[in-house]
Amino acid sequence: MGERPDGESQGQRRVRGSDSVRRPSRGGYPVLRSYVSHEDPEADREVDPELAELRECVDRHGINRVLEYERQHGRHAREMPPCNPGYDVESVDEAGQVVRYIEVKSLSGDWEGPHAGMSGAQFKRNEALGDRYWLYVVERADQENYKIWPIQNPAQRVTSFMFDDGWKLVAEEDSEEAAVQEENGEEQT
Repeated sequence: MGERPDGESQGQRRVRGSDSVRRPSRGGYPVLRSYVSHEDPEADREVDPELAELRECVDRHGINRVLEYERQHGRHAREMPPCNPGYDVESVDEAGQVVRYIEVKSLSGDWEGPHAGMSGAQFKRNEALGDRYWLYVVERADQENYKIWPIQNPAQRVTSFMFDDGWKLVAEEDSEEAAVQEENGEEQT
């Protein structure tokens, strides 16, 4: 790759709002990694009352930051009731039309790794609403140096699904193959 005058190699892109550089992967474009869970989303709920209270506090800060962000950008935002299917905030324009359905993911620290997930209901709502659906990830939501990352229509940005070996856990077992392995005294995988 050729070196450019700004010190970056061709094909590299600066990460918006930071000094880091994304390295190209497929055809010169960065890969946006996502993680899929087949488990019950309720299993991720905090059971420790202190941690649940802390989580709720971070979530509250994140929602408040997004409501303020929307006001600063000339929209009128309203929070949806708890457990609203698919999104947390509706944001309307001056004409009263909903222009953004926003799912808020509030983090207590920096956004690194798979910490901003969408449920199946959220993903389906995104598909139905298209470009009016937004995912707002709020880093350091409970701190003064918070950062909001608004992402329009994340479901449409998914162009392929990659399956790692974790999917073996949910694969249907071939009963004929299992019987042969059992007869041969082999361990089933």
